[in-house]
Amino acid sequence: MTWEILAYDIAARVEQDEREDLLAEARELADAERATQVFADRIRAFTGRDISIALNSPDRSALSGRLITSGTDWLLIHDGGYQHIVMAASVTRLYAPRFAQEAPAGLPVSIGSILRELQGAPVTATCIDGTVSGVISGVGKNYLVLNISDDSPHRGTHAREWGPRYEYGSYGGDDSVAVPFSAVALLSQAFIHAHS
Repeated sequence: MTWEILAYDIAARVEQDEREDLLAEARELADAERATQVFADRIRAFTGRDISIALNSPDRSALSGRLITSGTDWLLIHDGGYQHIVMAASVTRLYAPRFAQEAPAGLPVSIGSILRELQGAPVTATCIDGTVSGVISGVGKNYLVLNISDDSPHRGTHAREWGPRYEYGSYGGDDSVAVPFSAVALLSQAFIHAHS
């Protein structure tokens, strides 16, 4: 073996060792970053895109649609005719996951906060033990109350216009049901586009 070939051989081995070290370091950094991510970060990467998820509920095991936004413990998905508030804890699978994305600044809205703004809105709650429809009449720290006797002709077709509301009515009665957030997979409502 000539010294020139020997020199090239040594250089190739050094380059190969450096490449292997660099790849090993990249794998370690990727593993370290992945270890800091939560499942919601993987879901959040679909914001503005179509998403397919499986849910922990007997009435609706799968949901596909466009992920509009998400909060700390919920997702808002439009699937054409309906809008759904999905409890993040009820998602059992995310199909074709993308790179993770951290929560955007300014949207740490909890499920309780968003549901309080929807008081008076007709919804269908898909729960782990079945489905119940009614009008949101109250929201506690970890539960919501639905008035199930509301026979409004607009039931399930639209939410009221947003506005500050300070209604203090009865949150219970024979025509109401309280449902803990942990039992709800998603809340659905028919979606009608506003025309100007």
